[in-house]
Amino acid sequence: MADARTRRRGYEELGLFWNPFGTVEAERWSELIVPRLDLDAVATQLRTSRLAVVFRGHMGRGKSTHLRALHTRFPEAPFTYLGPEASPRTHVPAAPVCFLDEAQRLAPRLRRRLYRQVIRAGARRGPERSMGALALTSHEDLRPELEAAGYTVVESVIEGLSEANLRTIVDRRLRWAARPGASLETLRPSLADDPLLARMHARFGDDLRSIQGALYDHLETLRDREADREHDRKPGERVEAQV
Repeated sequence: MADARTRRRGYEELGLFWNPFGTVEAERWSELIVPRLDLDAVATQLRTSRLAVVFRGHMGRGKSTHLRALHTRFPEAPFTYLGPEASPRTHVPAAPVCFLDEAQRLAPRLRRRLYRQVIRAGARRGPERSMGALALTSHEDLRPELEAAGYTVVESVIEGLSEANLRTIVDRRLRWAARPGASLETLRPSLADDPLLARMHARFGDDLRSIQGALYDHLETLRDREADREHDRKPGERVEAQV
């Protein structure tokens, strides 16, 4: 999936600047997410207590989105992503507040060492700062080992996606890419009111990543269709885009 702001040409007829369902710049995560919990309140706790926040769930449900949105509140904190090819012995830098995406891929022995290092890093900052805090995503339940290391654990299991919540997510993306004067009522295509969303929800369930990928492809198809129409129509002729 391309960057959300690439391939802008051809979206004018759809009422958009670009395809809003591509990948998003890191600084945009916080404004586009529809969070499952109060991220500002969580950020305050991370700054003042020995806390481990864990976003847990299956692939594509929004764990990393929540973690990256939370990280925008800590731009100085290290953020480590352990991809599918990452070594389980990857070095993860410790800091008073530490972010780790896909923590289950780190070897258990190194995870436990990281927990201790973060606490020590927090202690060096003094009582007015973080006591050593972690924000993680994981497919596995890490609560027992985090509690054994001395952390208070706040776990958010990212699962389930109502059709209404999906529409809210789509609305927010459309507003982000909308051209001046466009609204959710006038945007073409108005995906928030289209049965396409209901079909995708029925097909993919709570797999938000797959839904967004399908919406990206759908808009690319519409964009190409409009480009073909623009090429074929007579000068001065304007045709409404069809979803």
